Amino acid sequence: MRWLILIGAALVNTTLWANDCSNPFIISSFPYSYSGTSCGAGNDFPEPICQQTGWGASEDIVFQVDFIEGATYIINASVGSGNLGVFIYNVCNPADACQTSITVVGSTLTNYCYTASVTGTHYIVIDRDVTGCSSVSFSIDIDVTPPTEYSMFNGTINACSGTLFDPRGRCDYENNELSRTLLCPSVAGQCVQLDFVNFNTESGFDELAVYESDATGCTRGLINTYSGNLGAFSVQATGTIGNCLYLEFTSDGSITAPGFEANISCVPCSSGPLTGNSVNMQNGRWIVNCGSSANFYDSGGPGADYANSEDYTLVICPNTPGQYVQVTFNSFNVENNFDFLYIYNGSGGSCGTCLGSYTGTNSPGTITSYASDGCLTFRFTSDGSVTAPGWSATVTCVSTPGPEPVNDGYLCSDPYCATITAPYTFQAQNSACGSSFEFPACTGCGAFNYADAPYFIVFTIATGGTLVFDITPNPNVDIDFALWRIPSNYDCSDLGPPIRASWDLPPSYTIGLSTTETDLCECASGNGYVAAVNVSAGESYLLLIDDFAGVTNNPQNITVDFSGSTATFGSTPSECPTPLPIALLADVAEEEQGNKIRWGILLGEYEQQPHQMRIVLVQDPEGIKEEILYEQSLYTTTHGTFLHPTQLPGNYTYRLELFNRSLGELMGSKLLTLRRGNKTPWYLHFNPTKRTLTLNAPSNITRVELIDMVGRIVYFWENVEQQRTTLNIPKTISAGMYSVNVYAEDYSRFTKKVAIR
Repeated sequence: MRWLILIGAALVNTTLWANDCSNPFIISSFPYSYSGTSCGAGNDFPEPICQQTGWGASEDIVFQVDFIEGATYIINASVGSGNLGVFIYNVCNPADACQTSITVVGSTLTNYCYTASVTGTHYIVIDRDVTGCSSVSFSIDIDVTPPTEYSMFNGTINACSGTLFDPRGRCDYENNELSRTLLCPSVAGQCVQLDFVNFNTESGFDELAVYESDATGCTRGLINTYSGNLGAFSVQATGTIGNCLYLEFTSDGSITAPGFEANISCVPCSSGPLTGNSVNMQNGRWIVNCGSSANFYDSGGPGADYANSEDYTLVICPNTPGQYVQVTFNSFNVENNFDFLYIYNGSGGSCGTCLGSYTGTNSPGTITSYASDGCLTFRFTSDGSVTAPGWSATVTCVSTPGPEPVNDGYLCSDPYCATITAPYTFQAQNSACGSSFEFPACTGCGAFNYADAPYFIVFTIATGGTLVFDITPNPNVDIDFALWRIPSNYDCSDLGPPIRASWDLPPSYTIGLSTTETDLCECASGNGYVAAVNVSAGESYLLLIDDFAGVTNNPQNITVDFSGSTATFGSTPSECPTPLPIALLADVAEEEQGNKIRWGILLGEYEQQPHQMRIVLVQDPEGIKEEILYEQSLYTTTHGTFLHPTQLPGNYTYRLELFNRSLGELMGSKLLTLRRGNKTPWYLHFNPTKRTLTLNAPSNITRVELIDMVGRIVYFWENVEQQRTTLNIPKTISAGMYSVNVYAEDYSRFTKKVAIR
């Protein structure tokens, strides 16, 4: 099919060209550009144009082009004066053949991305809303993604050549982007390098963080964070931590930009493991000599403080097989509750078992590896203000591994599988390395991000009945809980709202389920108890208990007393469900032609096995569908996109499913929900002088959070219950950069960064 583009112009001579579908400008290849005037073309596209009025007074120019269904085309156009209109038809000018109308308040259209819905000849009409002729410029190109071109997505790229773009390719990136890509060399022994041809993001708000990383993405050290109009620069993995680059791109809720383009190459690694008997905290891998002791200091060394805004990862390993690294801290002093040292068992970084997170003067003491490689991983982060002396530690090797801790249940993906007795008591220790877990609320409470001291317990029902419990902390601290009914394989990122929850602080500090209660969820007020649950044999439940007081490092007993339940419980850990073994990451965006679903999968050990991807429409604005929209066999593919053509406003819910065709098992699933069209837009304005936030949301606002740059909630407003409101930021909030998270009743969310002075 061919396309025709019509641009309005005034008649200044007797030569008629490109004035209708019979004599258009023909676009035979891409890229294509035109520069001239519309004078002499005539006004041959009367109103309505694409069912739009107000565009029939100017002279028009027409272009004809062949489009391919599903391909994206980038359009730029400008006129000398007036407002610009660009109208696309697949048949010449009947109203029902209009594919899209693009109207601009102003005379310029920049990098507009249009995805064709049908293949064949099309016509594009460009017009103005004022009389007369005008200068005109027009260009169009196809946004192709050949094998040597990649857009950022949540997954892994193995390459030593090609081009890497931001998540939207050649088009401007979108608001609220979050993409994490692991870029590794396809040639063994080489290190990957990115040479940025251009880099242009909203300065201070939309950022690309680049880490040196190993091939798992678990052990990584921050190289730098890039933001603004930076032009050309290069970044390379050195081999100190690994030969890969881990990239994380984020954008806030307003203002987009072209993004970035970088050439991929592989080069010899410039560094190797660290050696010696004294090392300061830095990014790297340190091989210690087991024949002697060594000194380990913060980045400032033995005589100076560490610096602000640090994010370093150091792996310490023995040089002798069969030995285990042991680190004894002789002194420890970092800014309390703002600067943290995280310690992991083994060389696997954040994928290894977390042995603790430490802040203030609470020293780690002596830490001994029990990993097969004998290594320990240390990560240190500091915020943007206030430093301290840091630490001094002695590193030695021992022949006996350290004690392996029992399953601590700090992660949703690694819960404690409980054998329930009445009462059931567990030892709630330091919340390890800052587990973070976000979930939507039940019955009107705002969404919460638990990053304090969470504990996850899974249990199975043996015989049905009523489930009740009392949760009592000792000593008394502010604790919360949430309860989910879970399937045999579950995805922690898609649990949905809990069936019961309470984050109230009653005078007794005890919370739980009771047969005398009727409410399902308590937010900021209540007695700490919500309604009992009727359970059936074979069902499994996930219980989250959170110490709202935060990382304490001090053990405390928490008793969960099930003695009032009439149900009985499974007695063996084998009955405990396990999370799905593959992470399936995806997002859905509203586009002009429908809803666009982007997905990526992290296959890990299952990479060489065949898989089947399925996208199911669970619900649309007209009701429940359970309609399979898309199925594809996968072998090496780890990401893709799918466009669901639809224009009906309302809520859409999709379920993405990944099956292992060899094993016949569901390996990963994810739910995505989009509210399409006809809604109040998000709006957030920060007044730095008055220190106020003015908010506007699609539905009533339930919660607003102020989060510092290391992810801590420093202040929040709850039960706002208004679509539009103004909030005062307390004077106790110190100057710095913060993120504002706003949650609404329809479970939508908006995030924007603000700089408080």
